[in-house]
Amino acid sequence: MDQLYNQIEHSNPEPEPLTKEKLSTGISGNDWLCAACYNKITNENERFYFQGSSEFFFTNPDGIPFDIILFISAEGSKIIGEPTLEHTWFLEHAWSFSFCNKCGLHLGWRYTGEHFFHGLIKQRIVKALTIMN
Repeated sequence: MDQLYNQIEHSNPEPEPLTKEKLSTGISGNDWLCAACYNKITNENERFYFQGSSEFFFTNPDGIPFDIILFISAEGSKIIGEPTLEHTWFLEHAWSFSFCNKCGLHLGWRYTGEHFFHGLIKQRIVKALTIMN
């Protein structure tokens, strides 16, 4: 799993500058988009609260810090890998990798357990409203 993780972290596309012209039609201000390709990933209404919070800060075993936002669903993502409890940040919730289903950017993780939710890396998603104004 560590080898797969290292490959993922080093193969992500670099985000381009955000512009209104790059937005797809049908995007609302409450949508969250992939920071690299502006694909719709989820919506603000899909926020998930785990133990009273929807935003967390964690550091992985390699010392890499992550700010994540939790969502119930992430329709614009694809899940890769068998769920594992190894180094999980949410007790008794196994994780798999979550990628943008358009450009392949590693967006975060999908968690399964008592609850099912996505932990998306804050720096890899952007709220459409911020680029629509």
